[in-house]
Amino acid sequence: MNRHDLIFDITYSHYLEKMYGTITGRIDRGITLIIIVVGFSVFFPLFSKAWFAGLIGILSVAQIVYQFARQSGISEDLARKYLSLLTDADQLTDADLHLRFKTLQDSDSNVWGVLKDPAYKRACRSMGATDATEPLTFRQKAFAFMAGEFTN
Repeated sequence: MNRHDLIFDITYSHYLEKMYGTITGRIDRGITLIIIVVGFSVFFPLFSKAWFAGLIGILSVAQIVYQFARQSGISEDLARKYLSLLTDADQLTDADLHLRFKTLQDSDSNVWGVLKDPAYKRACRSMGATDATEPLTFRQKAFAFMAGEFTN
């Protein structure tokens, strides 16, 4: 693997972790907002309180099981570490750069596959590389948008 390919892989990993951290953080904050709003709505006698309790229960369990806030924190920390590695890349030898990249990869998040192509396209754009991949599907564009990326 030559140095340019290694820099591209680091850039790709940075954007992938950044997008995953953003989307999981937004999901966590969205669930929290819904729980708060639904929690306050029990004071209004419009609907059965059992529906509200059930919705709050389901969303609370989802937050505990999937731990979106924790995943967001881990991914955002990894994205910062990849960015730091990119910043230091000019001062490192190829061997040191490769070693530090491999060390970071050992702690990578289990990122959703729907974010991989948008992150690849973002890395291509940021490095001025030609992107010969297929256009993003509507689903990929939607998830990329929710992850803070405005990819075509």
